[in-house]
Amino acid sequence: MYKRRMLLFLQILVTFAVLKNIHCNGTLCNGNWADNDEVCCGGEIYQKFQNSKEMACCTRSGKTELYPMGEKICCGEQLIPVQPNQSLACCNKELIDINIYSCCGNKDFGRKYKSGKCCVDWDNKTVGIHEGLKGRKKCCSTEVYNKDTERCIYGPLNKHKIIVRKTSMRKCGTKQFNSDTSLCCEQNEMVIPKPPVKSGGKQPYWICWNDKAYDANLYYLDEKTSRVILIGLASCDNVEYNPSAQMCCGNKLFPRNPGKNSTCCGNGIWDLDDTSETCCNGTFIPTSNHGCCNEVPFKKGHDVECCARELYDKTSHLCCKSQSSYMTVQPKLSADHTACCKSPETNQMKTFNNYTEECVNGQVREKVSNNVVTPRQISEINPPKKPARCEFCRNRLDAAHCKKANVYEFFVYDQRESENGTIFNAIILQPFRRSGKILTGEKIKIRTRNQCECFKPKRSFYLFTNRKIKSLKQNRYNIRFTSSDVFIRKTEHSLVVKCLTQHHLGTNKSRRRHS
Repeated sequence: MYKRRMLLFLQILVTFAVLKNIHCNGTLCNGNWADNDEVCCGGEIYQKFQNSKEMACCTRSGKTELYPMGEKICCGEQLIPVQPNQSLACCNKELIDINIYSCCGNKDFGRKYKSGKCCVDWDNKTVGIHEGLKGRKKCCSTEVYNKDTERCIYGPLNKHKIIVRKTSMRKCGTKQFNSDTSLCCEQNEMVIPKPPVKSGGKQPYWICWNDKAYDANLYYLDEKTSRVILIGLASCDNVEYNPSAQMCCGNKLFPRNPGKNSTCCGNGIWDLDDTSETCCNGTFIPTSNHGCCNEVPFKKGHDVECCARELYDKTSHLCCKSQSSYMTVQPKLSADHTACCKSPETNQMKTFNNYTEECVNGQVREKVSNNVVTPRQISEINPPKKPARCEFCRNRLDAAHCKKANVYEFFVYDQRESENGTIFNAIILQPFRRSGKILTGEKIKIRTRNQCECFKPKRSFYLFTNRKIKSLKQNRYNIRFTSSDVFIRKTEHSLVVKCLTQHHLGTNKSRRRHS
């Protein structure tokens, strides 16, 4: 028994070693391996490069989200847009300007610093040097030294590191020069003399930029513009400025307000604490009546909405939950569908009408409603009566009907009969109107004066009326239609199209005669 257990244990170790060797460059993601060209986000594996953009994962309020690096930055559970001319980084949940600060240690647990010396992390390991001192500079504990002329070694008793000088002779291309008195401009292999050193003060560290000698303790080279700039300043459209007092947005300078949490939006300043507007693709939009979907602005209150960073048409699609925190756009299988049903076995998504149907274990089935009365139940309760003539249920449309101001398409999902007429609940599917607010999806209760056989539950029909839907909605429990209002079943759709077409042509002819 003991030998069998040991053999099984050895087999597990071998299998683990093989898997580790195979996926040594990968990442374990919810039990699956993500390769170097993939990214793990929320337990799902995605392609790291999408539309020529490198993607990364950001966790905000416990939810994960993919975002394009270079366009946005994830810091402190915030996903902040970044302009091309900004040099931002995250340091311990704080957004910093790398032209001014550097991050000491890990970006998640480090601390920002602004210094000409090296940074030592919590483990007493040298991990960083200020951006303006990079190049030929290295760190020796907390001190900076030139690796060409100096060495970093342990001092007495190996307790502290110290800097010692190397020989002064160096090569500049094919030329020999004394590094104590001269400087090599490596780009052109040119030797230039070092400027005289003033007595007192900090020892300068000379470096050649643009064929001139500069003290790297005071200046740095802006690689974007190839300008030599005083440390603490930055360049905006070839103009030097102080980033602590100004902001550069779209090559324009703006004064910085220390009391506001601001960033750039296009060519302007965006106050992140102002909830009345937001930045969408470099443009300010009001949040009261506009939204931003994957950097695309859209107007709220219409048929277009945002779902999973994708704009969709509510009349033809639905926003469905595919996983616990992920949404997806799904086309409607029918115009009256209002919800989504996902199969746990196949993960396939279906749409259905949740007023008449229900989703049970990924299967759509008919919903049993206590408000729907069958003909058999009616005959058992009351003896059958000859129904009164329903004057607005018609199988044809005349010219007067076609001139009605409003045409609506309804879907009846519940219906009951009373002694004085018919009461039914419906959903507006399409408002065939020439102007006004779009009312698709509105629910309404309508009463009629007579018991009308033309009304059947779970069917669609058209309403021709001069009444406005606003009045119907406000008085939905008191409205009774008259013979001037016309209902026609959707099966007579060709009559509706013909009617609307003739009315449209007639209106155009009348306008031409008057003109």
